[in-house]
Amino acid sequence: MMHMETKKWSTSRVLTVITLVSLAIGAITGLALGYAARYEGPQQRDIYLFNNSLPFDQDKFKLPHDIFAPDRITVNRGDKIVIHYINIEDANESHTFNMGPSAGSLAPGPYDIDYSIAAGQKVNITFTANIPGVFAYVCLIHQPTMTGYLTVLG
Repeated sequence: MMHMETKKWSTSRVLTVITLVSLAIGAITGLALGYAARYEGPQQRDIYLFNNSLPFDQDKFKLPHDIFAPDRITVNRGDKIVIHYINIEDANESHTFNMGPSAGSLAPGPYDIDYSIAAGQKVNITFTANIPGVFAYVCLIHQPTMTGYLTVLG
């Protein structure tokens, strides 16, 4: 008859294994809780958008000096977006805000937004950012300089 030996683990070895397993479980739990704490569900994003001018002679260069400020907007998928666009022109100069099919080939995308804003006026543009991607918004009057980009994450 064969005799088999069984090895006994020492107390220090058992405690080492328990400590390592506990550390691994703690690290995984900490990462999961850290991610959950940073998660932002859909929310309303109020964005203030203005027109601005670059300091160059538009007649000399045959380009408009008008730009959007900001020209980059980043939101999360599902957010309700409210763009408060204020035309701050001193002169009697209108601008447009177009995004999607209404902007023609300049800004293709799923959002169909088309506004014209007279000097000194304000318009609130509201929509839900439900499709992720990067979408151009343009002023059709002042191309190519007056272009911005909406990035929808998610």
